[in-house]
Amino acid sequence: MRATGKRVGEFLDWSARFKAAAIRDIKKIGAPPPPVDPNKPTGSEAIEINGVQIIKNFDLDRVQILFGGKPEPETIKALKGSGWNWSPRNSAWQRKLTDAAFRSAKQIAA
Repeated sequence: MRATGKRVGEFLDWSARFKAAAIRDIKKIGAPPPPVDPNKPTGSEAIEINGVQIIKNFDLDRVQILFGGKPEPETIKALKGSGWNWSPRNSAWQRKLTDAAFRSAKQIAA
């Protein structure tokens, strides 16, 4: 039993040292860059419906809605109810780029 306990203790010590060394090496090298899909579109596409601009922003992977000013309270309620979030950084209402989000944007703008 003592021999087994000693070997388990040695393994746990080695495991802790190995883990610390691996973390140190990863921090030194850095994380690998994410894989890039060469077929993924870049840039953006925009359409305008009733003065509301709807943008498919492929770089941010977002659908964005730009109003001329602050939208009406009913429109804001509809946006929030459909899962849209206000982005102060982009000054736009936005949602993850999906077909459902694009249809929702067209419905809100109409």
